[in-house]
Amino acid sequence: MSKELLRGQTPLHLERFDWEAFFYVICWVGTHYSNGEEIKTDTFEEWDTDVDKLLVCSKQAVLFGLSRPNLRILFTDFYKPLFLSWIRPIQRMFRDADTAKGDFEVTENANSKDFDDETLGGRITWDKFWQILEK
Repeated sequence: MSKELLRGQTPLHLERFDWEAFFYVICWVGTHYSNGEEIKTDTFEEWDTDVDKLLVCSKQAVLFGLSRPNLRILFTDFYKPLFLSWIRPIQRMFRDADTAKGDFEVTENANSKDFDDETLGGRITWDKFWQILEK
């Protein structure tokens, strides 16, 4: 589930929320499975909480590449190729979009009509997401 939905910031469901959820699913699979076999790990055990604020903080750290240890280390060898081809580029896309939104929100005299919240200023689109997945 996307951070924004967990925060209750919007009643709308946006397509980018599904892409963010996809990212978390790939992270879970990439750290908990190897060649079809489940790996016993406590990675992301904090995701098993009903405290939305804690979940948002944990997911934000993962989404923006701030998790410790780094996701690249946490991914099983079987899924490490996905880290470089999908996870890292998706992290960058969401990080850059979130930064742009934050910059816009603190801009003096900013008009909300000047920033497309659905795509975070055009930074998260189906085309950009698909370009990552095609690699």
